[in-house]
Amino acid sequence: MTYGEIMAEVRDTYLHRSTAATLIRSAIRLVHRDIQRPLKDALGRELHSGNWRCMEAHKDDIAYTTADVDGVAVPADYKSARSVWLVGDDDSLTPVDPASDDLVRRMKSDCFGTTGRVLGTADTVQAWYELEMKLCLLFPADVTVRLDYYKWLTLSTVAATFDAATDWFSTNIPDVLILGACALGSQGLWQDGRAGDFAKQYMTQRASAAAEDVRSKRGAMNRAYDPPSPAALRRLG
Repeated sequence: MTYGEIMAEVRDTYLHRSTAATLIRSAIRLVHRDIQRPLKDALGRELHSGNWRCMEAHKDDIAYTTADVDGVAVPADYKSARSVWLVGDDDSLTPVDPASDDLVRRMKSDCFGTTGRVLGTADTVQAWYELEMKLCLLFPADVTVRLDYYKWLTLSTVAATFDAATDWFSTNIPDVLILGACALGSQGLWQDGRAGDFAKQYMTQRASAAAEDVRSKRGAMNRAYDPPSPAALRRLG
């Protein structure tokens, strides 16, 4: 589905608000961002990181120098790092482990040493960490870095562009977007009595879709995601 079709479905089939297209687009944008944030249960336990396979990206040929003691800028759409690699002269990739906050703090405060070998240095082990939306190496060096990361996916604020847009979410889990927008609209905008039902269905379908995405990422047997039928959804409309 396009996002325009999703908006129309929410507007006409579920909420019956023929003049509320602008507000419903805003609700869909909020839901679109919400499903990219961690999903937690009632006890605050994380059920899903909010990182979907469709959000995976990479940035090649990041130049890092000994002068970059405060790190280098990450891409504008950066959400969180997945892995960091040192690129060799022959384009080979050497993984760099993430540094714990404790290790970074100790290294900066009293030059705490570790054993290992990297970058031709006999008594240090290279690692990376994130600081103020910058990628930092524990020991700044003249190297080329590849960054694998999760990116934020965004939707346009221009109505025509929004309506024509599609992405993995709108194509594969449109029901999650529909239910989320219905929950947000019916509760926050119009005080609709169905808000609780919409919210419950949204959380259930979001959790189910996220679990399928994780299973697919792990290479497990991929069962087709089975969203609720249109008839079942329309009973909420």
